Amino acid sequence: MVECNGVEILQEICGHLRFDLETVASANCIPCRMPYITSMFMPRMVGDRPLPVPRGSKNFGFISQFVEIQDDVVPTVEYSVRAAQLVIRVAND
Repeated sequence: MVECNGVEILQEICGHLRFDLETVASANCIPCRMPYITSMFMPRMVGDRPLPVPRGSKNFGFISQFVEIQDDVVPTVEYSVRAAQLVIRVAND
């Protein structure tokens, strides 16, 4: 898909959705790439991402999809919420 132009992408989508190409003849399809959108799904090792509360930190924490939460799955919006909850929990300990 990276090498496709807008017309080819639109034809592909219409084929999957069973749309008649004539109904979208005046549509514009402008391809764009988001090279970092899949970065959350790339292989990683423990230590590649910071802990929500770095060791030795006080009154400081990271909240995002790019922190390391032990025994959690692929980062999502809920992952970011859990990171924030973890930061607050650790700060109150």
